[in-house]
Amino acid sequence: MNVVSVLAKKYKVVALIKNESNEKVVKDIDALSSGTMATMSGIKNYQSLDRLQTAFGNFVYSSSSSFDTWAHAWKAWMDKLSVRVNSNTYNVLVAQDLEDALEGII
Repeated sequence: MNVVSVLAKKYKVVALIKNESNEKVVKDIDALSSGTMATMSGIKNYQSLDRLQTAFGNFVYSSSSSFDTWAHAWKAWMDKLSVRVNSNTYNVLVAQDLEDALEGII
């Protein structure tokens, strides 16, 4: 079984990588440590970090965009997960940000 097949199984994706240049980036994401993921996200729970890493891998795996590095992919994913309310930008990964964003809407 090749690396792409293993990653496809892990990320529960049946299609091939949409952009073959992302194959290395997906492998790099798979190798990120929990400490790196915790530092980037602010999340400390290991189960949540695993789910976050899988979601991040899925984003890159299924993206038609090409990323040079996992860091470039992370920035693109964070931009996608950001919500703009009035003149404020909130990231939905951060619970307080989500609450603040909802307050701005409600």
